[in-house]
Amino acid sequence: MWWEILELSADADQKAIKQAYARKLKKTRPEDDPEGFQTLHQAYKQALDWSAHQDLSADYAEDEGWEEHELWEEEYLQLETTSKNAPENAAPPQLVIVATLAPSLITSQLAPPEPPPLLPASRLEDQEDPSLAADWQQFQQQLSINIHSETARKNPKDWLFLEQLPSFIDLEFRARLSYELFGCISESNLKAAEQKTLFIKPPVLQYLNQLFTWDQQWRYFTAEFGEQQADAILLHLEANQPTTSPARVQPAGLHYYARIMAFIIDLAVVFILSFMINVVLEKIRGVTNSEPAFSLGLLIWLIAYPAVEASSWQASLGKKLMKLKVVNKQGQPLSLHHAYLRHLVTSACILGFKWVVLINILLAYKRNMLLQDWLTQSYVVKKI
Repeated sequence: MWWEILELSADADQKAIKQAYARKLKKTRPEDDPEGFQTLHQAYKQALDWSAHQDLSADYAEDEGWEEHELWEEEYLQLETTSKNAPENAAPPQLVIVATLAPSLITSQLAPPEPPPLLPASRLEDQEDPSLAADWQQFQQQLSINIHSETARKNPKDWLFLEQLPSFIDLEFRARLSYELFGCISESNLKAAEQKTLFIKPPVLQYLNQLFTWDQQWRYFTAEFGEQQADAILLHLEANQPTTSPARVQPAGLHYYARIMAFIIDLAVVFILSFMINVVLEKIRGVTNSEPAFSLGLLIWLIAYPAVEASSWQASLGKKLMKLKVVNKQGQPLSLHHAYLRHLVTSACILGFKWVVLINILLAYKRNMLLQDWLTQSYVVKKI
């Protein structure tokens, strides 16, 4: 019985039933145990129906108890009148009290009745809270609109209404949405497959999968709708499922000599620019001082250099001439803050060359990278 599955007593209220269902649901996932989940869900529905039935029975018992009292009082008065009119030597009448409880009430007192049969999803709203029923009706209306709209069938934005339903936070309501949507869409896609088309397009399917994790429940849906109909959705999810993380880049080589040449070119460019600007300043101000040139060179090195590496070039002038570029661990261009972080670490490694040279030799031998590459998870690779 349902109370054994949910580990509850037969007089549990709806709140206790929902809490027990939520606890059991954590251990019985539909993707891991579809049969167990179906049994648990049926027990949950039976428990809710039984709880509602108990409330009605309690009200009915109160009315029947009052009726019993009135009938008993009436029979007693009749017996009392009969005894007064009877002869003195007549035997006293036997007082017989007959309970007039309804058969259904007697049955409910002896043993819990069998729960009523489960209703299909389309009729569940008849026994629900008004708010749930209203949200379910709104869902069905909008679903009908989207199904008949060519734009909505390929645009995920037209399905955002699902998350905006107030009842979407309810576990059971969300499970019903998932089941109804999967059944409707898979049937439509299966029919469209006969014409070599797809009725609901992959972007919408992918959005719905993010909401309801259909790909993790493939065993359950296959058992419910059959393999052919379930595949009308599941196969398209697998084909369009994005990878959880891009492939990690593994440097094919250190390109040590090319990197040294690029570094020399970059230093030369910084030196030439600083020298030229310093000459111009000397002519304007008439002061010969190397401090402005040094400060300007440092500014170019610390600010302009990483900004260029974060641009579409993905490389400083020296690296570009040597056909090198800088990428992150997924092989993508560096963001601006990542480029600045790499440049600061590189500058620190240059200043502490004596202390990092052994580490660089080890990393170059084992992983084709230098210390700054390993610390910042960014690599210098050849342009293709």
